[in-house]
Amino acid sequence: MRVDAPIGKWIAKLYKNHDQYVDNLLEDYNLNHSEGNLLVYLYKDGDGISQNKLKENLAVDKATISRAIYSLISEFHNTLNLV
Repeated sequence: MRVDAPIGKWIAKLYKNHDQYVDNLLEDYNLNHSEGNLLVYLYKDGDGISQNKLKENLAVDKATISRAIYSLISEFHNTLNLV
């Protein structure tokens, strides 16, 4: 990337690299960064929280929250061989 590139491009690259780094850290647990963020938030502040509140607090859309929840439930069932 050019050194004189707009700051927005640098921020986007940093954000993407951070997500890839977190994905690599969570790979052993079969999680991605979205699921990891959701689990951390739920652990800290999530007792009885709605999807809309999660959407606001995590700054993602409702579809991302739904996919992450579905994926976590599916992975949990697979871990317990309930499928």
